Amino acid sequence: MTAALLWFLDFSFDTPFVENSTASSLIAHTFSLRLPLWTHWPLIFLNAALVNYLLSLHELQPQRNNFAGWLMLVLFWLVSPSASASIVLLAMPFFTLGLTILLGVYRQNDAGAAYFNAAFLASVGSLFLTYGSISLLLILLSLLYTRTPNWREITLLILGAAFPPLLFLAISFLIDSEVVFHSLDSATSQLPGLTLLLVVSIGALTIVGLLKLLGTFSTSSNKSKNSKAVLMINAGGLIVCAALLYPSSPLGALYLSFLPAVLFIQAIFTAQKKFLWHDLLFAAFVAFAIWYWATVVNGPMIIPQ
Repeated sequence: MTAALLWFLDFSFDTPFVENSTASSLIAHTFSLRLPLWTHWPLIFLNAALVNYLLSLHELQPQRNNFAGWLMLVLFWLVSPSASASIVLLAMPFFTLGLTILLGVYRQNDAGAAYFNAAFLASVGSLFLTYGSISLLLILLSLLYTRTPNWREITLLILGAAFPPLLFLAISFLIDSEVVFHSLDSATSQLPGLTLLLVVSIGALTIVGLLKLLGTFSTSSNKSKNSKAVLMINAGGLIVCAALLYPSSPLGALYLSFLPAVLFIQAIFTAQKKFLWHDLLFAAFVAFAIWYWATVVNGPMIIPQ
């Protein structure tokens, strides 16, 4: 219902689309892939649903709820949609599904297949978002943190990471399409509608959420501690990936940063023990979101200049 409402508001007020921010993507540049504008909100909803699935499956919330997905929908509502940067939305589900698999390997006798699948999914996501290849290093770090190094699991991880790019190169060769490696050097573009206030607000909430997550370690089981540590390793890496993406695609970087931000921020508002400041902070966030959308994102349409 939230997704439908926010889409309706964007449609009704004719929220401006941004077309000058293109994320670095081997698939998009090599095959001239361009997503139609109508895919923007369905992809956002898919990412929100997968984040809810990840947190619920691995019991990273005291009780099952849809807050993380709701939060992701609201954050995307606060930025101008873009067909050119929506390629990031296409890459994010692969990173989320890979992380979902990673969180399930604790104390498995043989996790080779799980690491292969996680690396495979992350590698596919990296074809859509080149800087996402950092996630492959994060999977290795997660393996080293969770388990004693095992040559078979590491070998399967490497094979899973190598298969998608090799298949991509083979397809490119067969259809005689030039692989555009220089897509990493996209021209710098401005990000309309992005204010320092929005970035600082989301960043502050993310830091508070991270501290809140760290504070739960003392009362967590070993399995829960491992899941939270792996979550933080991979979410932190995605923040680094977003920072590297920012010079060439500010909007794409903002899109990607919402995934780790949601994984951390949800820890604030889904805590088992709640205090008055939780409610006040949530009310302030909702008020800020409504104000920001009405005055910054859609200001010219709602308030005549």
